[in-house]
Amino acid sequence: MVQTQHVKLVPCAEKHVALLAELGATTFEEAFSATHPAKDLQQYIEETYKLEAIKGNLKKNNVQYAVAYFDFQDAGYVKLIKDSSIDGLIGKALELEKIYVRSQFKGKKVGAALMQYVINEAVKQGYSWLSLGVWQENKTAIQFYEKFGFKTISTRKFKLGDMECDDFIMVKDLRN
Repeated sequence: MVQTQHVKLVPCAEKHVALLAELGATTFEEAFSATHPAKDLQQYIEETYKLEAIKGNLKKNNVQYAVAYFDFQDAGYVKLIKDSSIDGLIGKALELEKIYVRSQFKGKKVGAALMQYVINEAVKQGYSWLSLGVWQENKTAIQFYEKFGFKTISTRKFKLGDMECDDFIMVKDLRN
């Protein structure tokens, strides 16, 4: 568990399934409803954040979730994928697959607390790299990641419903 003045981070277990499903669906829709068709968002949300999908992920040894609470209110979460591989990088990599904060908690350092939690976990677990994919049009997120030392190394395609998005692959070197 990690805690700052207002933010407490809690690793997730099966008792968090419903919370993760609701938090994931809500924050994803908040993040992309202005830029993506509703039909595409709904399809992705229904597939990704259904209770069975979250429950299945929590049972996997290579998946780890944590929820951030701001003054006892659930405010955001992260999903990590252990031992991911990244072309051209040597060493173990931890993928930050999802990091989302409810809109009413943005600007309250919840995202920074989540990111610091992820970095601490990666170092504690002996990873050389921390990686993530981010939509190339999401300038705010890209700037946030750059503040934490992430650098763009490549691109990939990400399918969201019928829409094909271009993502940057960003990495943070943890070997120093």
